[in-house]
Amino acid sequence: MTNARYLKEFQGRVKKVETYGGSFGEEPGLLMKELQSAANPDHPTAKEPSDAVKKVSKAIQSILFISGSDSKQYSKLNNTLKEDYGKGHSNYPTTLSLALNLLNIHESMLPRQYANTNKQEEGVAFI
Repeated sequence: MTNARYLKEFQGRVKKVETYGGSFGEEPGLLMKELQSAANPDHPTAKEPSDAVKKVSKAIQSILFISGSDSKQYSKLNNTLKEDYGKGHSNYPTTLSLALNLLNIHESMLPRQYANTNKQEEGVAFI
């Protein structure tokens, strides 16, 4: 499956979750952390909490998108991101478009045997 197709399918799943009342951005710890960057963290404006929910939702979706990608092709990328996070450096993308770009960049760096797993193999058969 191509990364673009995976993105469309992922977005469809997100819509289903949201249709049935699910949410990706209402994680209290992440929201509090995001609101700390507000002009006045103790008294956020009326708009800042909803902006924080949207930003956290986008970040969570991008992390889920990366972590749900083809493990055969992107296991090294996933492990690198996890290790960096464990060391206190979050290199996870914060939007789905950045996540898609990261997968596409990583895919172009893969050896040919992994980069072409989505395409029909061509060759010669000797019978």
